[in-house]
Amino acid sequence: MEKVQLELKKNHEELLKFHELYLKQQEMMKEIQSGAMNDVRATKELLVELQKQTGDLVQIQRDHEESLNNKLMELEDNKARRHAELINQLKVNQQVLSRITQEVEDGWFYGVQVVSVNGENVRVSYNSKIIDVKMADIVKLTAPDQPLEAEATVIARHPHYQQTYAPGVIVCAGPLQIRFYDGTESIIPKAEVHLVDFERFEDFVDNIIQLESRWVNESVVARDDKTGVYKLGKEMGTVKERVANAHEYVIEWRGDNISTIQHYSCIFGKYSKAKSLQTGDHVIACSDKKSWNYHPGTITKADSNSVDIDFICNVTIEGANPKEAFYITPEYFNLAKEYYLAQLEGSTASSESSLSSVDN
Repeated sequence: MEKVQLELKKNHEELLKFHELYLKQQEMMKEIQSGAMNDVRATKELLVELQKQTGDLVQIQRDHEESLNNKLMELEDNKARRHAELINQLKVNQQVLSRITQEVEDGWFYGVQVVSVNGENVRVSYNSKIIDVKMADIVKLTAPDQPLEAEATVIARHPHYQQTYAPGVIVCAGPLQIRFYDGTESIIPKAEVHLVDFERFEDFVDNIIQLESRWVNESVVARDDKTGVYKLGKEMGTVKERVANAHEYVIEWRGDNISTIQHYSCIFGKYSKAKSLQTGDHVIACSDKKSWNYHPGTITKADSNSVDIDFICNVTIEGANPKEAFYITPEYFNLAKEYYLAQLEGSTASSESSLSSVDN
């Protein structure tokens, strides 16, 4: 009997333990369910907040798009208004700057005189020639008394080319220092600097860059930086590609089977700016038909069919074809001559040093 009672007591204690475990499990289930509900509520609240934020972002995007559209419309309206003002203000015999694609397709600007205006079509006189251009090609001259401030966008006379104008930005207003689209910087007289709207400035630059890309795959006369000599013929250079975001090109030299990078100002060929050559002008021309080397030179005599050239390499050529000579400004001539002589002096010094080494 006592043994049975002990067994019952033991079973009772076991049942109590199971009961406690059961209660604990129930409590845990309640906590889990409660936590899950809380998580669901938190998730729901988070989704509601995300939905609200998404709605706000969508509205911000719509407002931004509307603002951009309004600004674009405003720009177009301003462009149309300025265009109409230009048409109304343009007068016969007025001096202006213009791209002259019919004569020189380079995107640059030249001084011309208005002959007639017919809506978008303008007829101008350039070097005694009558040329048809569009109103979009015209830039008015800025009045002498109009102030010019730093960071203004302009069309100004480029220092490397005679009476040729290119887009630039005023870096310093006193004296007027211009940074041109090609990276050239120079002090330019105020009379040769003319204001242009930023939108037109960007259009002009884009147009020039697009035209400059035509040099790719063209055979050219280009400077060999090792000697300062401009080369053609057996060592003919071919433009392989334009360097991104720069005014430089990769030149492949056939004779040496190498490639170098050259600035476009040291490349001459099919798309170089043309000019009617006169006595005293400076050119890059062939000084030796055997090597097809080109040097800077000065024209000592000129007529319509031939020119005589005195080169910096102490060579004189008579009766050269003016179509095979590339015009350069006096400033460019001086820089090219200085560079050539410096390379020549360095080469001579190196040779003398080598000979001295051999003698010793």
